[in-house]
Amino acid sequence: MVPPGRLRRGARGFEHLRLQGPQGDRGVRAGRARRRDVCLFVHTNILYDTTNKHNSHYWNHCVVVDEPPEVRNGRISLKVYTYGGVTRIPTVGTLSLEEFSRNFYGYVSGQPTFK
Repeated sequence: MVPPGRLRRGARGFEHLRLQGPQGDRGVRAGRARRRDVCLFVHTNILYDTTNKHNSHYWNHCVVVDEPPEVRNGRISLKVYTYGGVTRIPTVGTLSLEEFSRNFYGYVSGQPTFK
C-alpha cells in the first residue's frame, strides 16, 4: 500500500508511483506486458465535486482505476469504477495533488491470474 505522501509531483500515469512491500521499494511502470488492476482506498468525499476538496480522517470506500490517471504540473484527474459505473474524479478539471491527498489513503495493485 502506498501512503498519500508517496504520490510524486509531475508523475505521468503510474510511472512514478512507488510500491512498498516485502521486497522494498520498486517502481510501478506503465506499459508492462501484463495488465495490473489498481484499487484505491479513498474517502467518498473524493467522488463528489461539492466535497472532493474537504479533509477526511479515514478511508471508507475502495474504487478501481479505469485508466491511468493524468498527472500534469502537480494536478491530477482520473476515471474510476465505483457503484456500478465509471466516474471521473473530478467531474470537470483537475485536483491539485494536495487536494487529492486529502481523501486518498493508498492503493493495492495486482495481476489477475484467472484464465
